[in-house]
Amino acid sequence: MKILEVSSAEQIGGGERHLIGIVRGLTAKGHSVDLLVRPNSPIKNLFSTYNVLELPLVSAVDFYSALRLSRLLENYDLVHAHYARDYPVVALAMKLARRKRPHLCYVFTRHHYLPVKNNFLYRSLLAEADAAIAVSHYVESRLLERLRWPKAQIGSIDETPCIVHIPNWVDREKICPRLPRDRYLQMLGLPKDRVVITVVNRLDEDKGQHLLLDACACIEANFHVILAGSSASQSYLEKLEAQVRKAGLEKRVTFAGQVEDIASLLAASDICVVPSFDEAFSLSCLEAMSAGRSVIAACAGGLKELIEDGVSGLHFAPGDSNDLAKKLKLLIEDAVLREKLAAVAQKRAEYYSYERALGLTVQLFTELSLRRQQMPLPTFRKF
Repeated sequence: MKILEVSSAEQIGGGERHLIGIVRGLTAKGHSVDLLVRPNSPIKNLFSTYNVLELPLVSAVDFYSALRLSRLLENYDLVHAHYARDYPVVALAMKLARRKRPHLCYVFTRHHYLPVKNNFLYRSLLAEADAAIAVSHYVESRLLERLRWPKAQIGSIDETPCIVHIPNWVDREKICPRLPRDRYLQMLGLPKDRVVITVVNRLDEDKGQHLLLDACACIEANFHVILAGSSASQSYLEKLEAQVRKAGLEKRVTFAGQVEDIASLLAASDICVVPSFDEAFSLSCLEAMSAGRSVIAACAGGLKELIEDGVSGLHFAPGDSNDLAKKLKLLIEDAVLREKLAAVAQKRAEYYSYERALGLTVQLFTELSLRRQQMPLPTFRKF
């Protein structure tokens, strides 16, 4: 199958890591995959051996990109979009391209927790899709509410467009530590007896790093916090730095920036915190679980699917730093509980395997393509 993956992303996050895995997995299974990105996209640097196309993809109403894309689609069997502003652009291009290639398939994956737009024009355009993939049941429920498409099971799709659930995944091989824990702690200049608390996410208000700092200011214990992730805004970074100074935590907090070796960082961690106000899924949470770390996560969105409170991790009330402080204090002081929660979390993470998610994606693409080929050819009125 000839597949075009579309993403106008401007930075590498969870959705883009999902895209990377999909592209490489589809290629390994014998499919021909090209990418369509914005000029100067960071994604290009990750796919030097692939055919990477460029269009402006500036907004959801980029008619120029839609027209250009419609001409490119004559060379493909299926298009897969990942970014919200790309959904209607691809849909419009599909409407034009299907006049010549009616069997062309269109699938988009919803990576974000926010609901899609709720207006007639948007829904009408997206109806050009054959299916929408939801990365969690939480996202699935939001798509069902807004798009009003039927929910379908892969292998028995009766109606399109439809919504299917394919959970995000963790590649366990990639989180196997490359360095021993003591070596990583040494690189960070941290003593071995320190309880290391880590957040792996972009520094952004909605990711809630400030809640963790508020909670840590209330705790008297031997801990060290590592905030790993690029800064979404300079103002938020400055806010966090000021918060650290005000609380006198300068020697207990490290701003690690973008960390490439996530495996070693997780190996050096005792507790991973996901303080986000909302999450569609949270790849960072799943990676921590798979690495055998104890997790404290906000009881919000897709995080509720990953963590069973008191069994595979601990929940705290979203936005409540006092509740977070209580849960942190509990795990800092109880190493046995940390190990117990981590063991269950690691076992649960096995369900979210890369091989399973990739297999479901390939099965979906194949089923939709065959279904399209069996549909009668449409007739177009000539004026």
